Amino acid sequence: MSSDETTSPSFRDLEEYTSSWSELGYDVESISEHYGHTINPSNITEIEATIHQSEILKKRLTLGNEGKKHRKRLTNPFNVKEIETEFIEWSKTNLPWESACYRYYSLWSSDYEKESQYWNLMEIFVSFDESSWPAIQLLTPFLSEPESYENLLKEVSKIEESEARQRQMLNEALSILRKQGFDITEPKGNFIDQLSKIDHYQAISDRREYLLLEIKNSIQPFDTVLSETLEKRLEAIDIEDREALEKLENNIQTISHHLKERLVEMNSILSKWNAQGFTYRSTTQITSSELLEWEHMLPEIEQSFNIHSSAMDRWKTISKSWGLEESEIKNIAGKLEHTETFLERVEGLEQEWTNLELQTASIIEHWEQYGFDLDIWRYRATEEPRSALAELSAYVPRLEKASTLMDLFFNLDTSLGGEEEVEQRTTLLQTADLDADILSEMEDWIEKRTLRNTRHRRMLEREWNQSMREGKTTTEPNFSDLHSFEQAIALLERQGQTHTFENSSSRIISNAKHELQTLESQGWNVGELITLAEENPNEFIRLFSSLRISISNISKIQRRLSALDWRRDVTKGLEISEMVRNPISLKGIETQIPALIRHLSSRPIEEEAFSYPLWVPTQRPVLLPKKDGQVSAKKHVIIQPQTTLEDAQEAMLEAMEEEGEPPEIQVESPVIVEEATPKIPVPIVEEKSLEKPIEERIEIQEKNTDSTLSPRLLNSFESILGRLSLSESLVFDAQGTLDTKHLRRTLAEHVGIEPRDVRVDRMIRLLLRLLPSNDDLNNQRAVLVDKIENVLPKYQQWIRMRLEARHSGASGDFLEDSIQLGAALQRTPGPGVKVPLSADILPLPESSN
Repeated sequence: MSSDETTSPSFRDLEEYTSSWSELGYDVESISEHYGHTINPSNITEIEATIHQSEILKKRLTLGNEGKKHRKRLTNPFNVKEIETEFIEWSKTNLPWESACYRYYSLWSSDYEKESQYWNLMEIFVSFDESSWPAIQLLTPFLSEPESYENLLKEVSKIEESEARQRQMLNEALSILRKQGFDITEPKGNFIDQLSKIDHYQAISDRREYLLLEIKNSIQPFDTVLSETLEKRLEAIDIEDREALEKLENNIQTISHHLKERLVEMNSILSKWNAQGFTYRSTTQITSSELLEWEHMLPEIEQSFNIHSSAMDRWKTISKSWGLEESEIKNIAGKLEHTETFLERVEGLEQEWTNLELQTASIIEHWEQYGFDLDIWRYRATEEPRSALAELSAYVPRLEKASTLMDLFFNLDTSLGGEEEVEQRTTLLQTADLDADILSEMEDWIEKRTLRNTRHRRMLEREWNQSMREGKTTTEPNFSDLHSFEQAIALLERQGQTHTFENSSSRIISNAKHELQTLESQGWNVGELITLAEENPNEFIRLFSSLRISISNISKIQRRLSALDWRRDVTKGLEISEMVRNPISLKGIETQIPALIRHLSSRPIEEEAFSYPLWVPTQRPVLLPKKDGQVSAKKHVIIQPQTTLEDAQEAMLEAMEEEGEPPEIQVESPVIVEEATPKIPVPIVEEKSLEKPIEERIEIQEKNTDSTLSPRLLNSFESILGRLSLSESLVFDAQGTLDTKHLRRTLAEHVGIEPRDVRVDRMIRLLLRLLPSNDDLNNQRAVLVDKIENVLPKYQQWIRMRLEARHSGASGDFLEDSIQLGAALQRTPGPGVKVPLSADILPLPESSN
């Protein structure tokens, strides 16, 4: 204060005020500073009012424990507005009821006692928990009537009682948790926070109880030791260690799940064994308490199961074969605890089984040494040796009889033929199922053959004795077989004819030389034959007789040679054209034609303009005598191929002629052969002069096989070719005429295939000879074709059965199935007579026969 103020008359009063303000804890300097360091008496009322507001605010701050926070600022009473505003904002969250109650403070401040009652109520309200704030909010309207103080106290007491009950409940919950072993301190905060904490502890307690229950239910039945260990670990976990609790819970669940899976797996094994007929101590399912024990025993039980199941399979086989279903072994079969006893019994039966097999095998091996095929008995001995041994023992007398018959077969004299039949019959005895009919028929055949051989030997002996009487020999007939006996007799006859032959030999050589001169005049190269006739007459006679056929076939050979494509090998063509003039070389050339075809087909064309130099013998007209004004019938002989290879070659050559006709061969006079030719080694032809030669030539017309067919033969070929899947080979030209050359070529492609049943080859060759011709024999050919077709269904059925027996199905194509069966029969021949699988080489009659 200034010196002027101190001199004012009210200085003493102001000093009293400032002293009281200072005692109340207010900063007088701050108050003075508020007024510019000049406090007038008029300011005292304002200052007192402000200090009064500040005192009331202090009390309000004290309710919320905010007095210390604002104590320094309240030393300046003029901060009361600012601090009050902050307090109101703070109380909205921490004391939401305070502002509502303070609105009625003015009604209670008129009287000191009532004001004391007001602050008493505020202190009581502050002591309540946050959960009671809504109840306090309900009581604030009653503060508008200070006279209702007693009623307010009653309502407040109700709130106190409610909080007391809540606190008692919290204490009881804490007591229960502590009794359960939880070390829990007194929770702090309001009732809501405390209840939340208690709930948290209770949830942990419930979780622990659940885990304990899980251990007892899921683990203790399997393993009590493990269950106790887990319970101890659970009790040792701190209530606040949530991570350890979760980890232990996961372990418990994993162990429980694993134990249950092991139990299911073990029961599954037992159920599987039970379904297969095996049990251990009659147990089909186990409980939880038995799991560990069974897991400990499982390796040993599984070993017993493997041994027992293997023995069980053998037992089932033996018991079914021998009818042992009612034996004592059945009572322990499938019971794993009796595996050793069961195995001993089964091994005993197996030993008996093996002994029977050995006895049967011994008998089989004994008779197999005699060549018998007893594979079926070996198979039956493997399947069931007891019955096989009994039946084989009953079958042995038949084998003994068959062995005796085979000895008789061996002793039969087959030097004159029948050796193949004997081999077939021997094979039949060795491979067929011997019955009384077969043995009886074999015995009858041997008797007939023995009687026949005996009669033949007696006849030869009579001839030999006649020769001895005639002085031709002095040796007694002591021959091992009929063939040598006949050879000896033939030798005696030849010795008697030697002189006659020597006399006629010179005449034969002379006539042959005359014929060679005729051949030489026709252009043949016969120098080698003339030399051979002078040096070795006998060899000449033999060779020249065989060369006559080749010489007579010169036209046919040249026709076949000229059809070849010699442009591919000019040198070979010129060489062959010279060789055909030599009769000796001509015979070999005829057999080389197939090789020449293959040789030429593999070479390129050398000279496009080359033409094969065709040579034919120079012929003279043959003048024939007339008889009764008629010319004796002469006929051009059609020489048929003698082998399947020739069949195919002839058909190919005819097809080649159709594609490109070779140059026509001008023959002055064809070689004419009589229809009936006597079979003599060297025919002697004597020339006779004729008084009047016949200058008319005999013209020979070739058959036109492309003429119109008879309907019956066409139908026959259509039917049989349909069965052979060759219907497409029936080709007709624009005039409706059958192309027989195409048909012949198609059939020839299927000739000579090996391996295949020779009967198929024979059938195709016959069809080649039954091809249509322009003579009057087509109806007869149709009859033969129909006969061949009639046997095809049964033969085709036989092929199908044979293929099915070899695990191969028939396709339905006759020719393809026959080839497939041929390969199968070559690989696995059937029992009995062996089916010939080679090409058919039997000479067949000509097509006109």
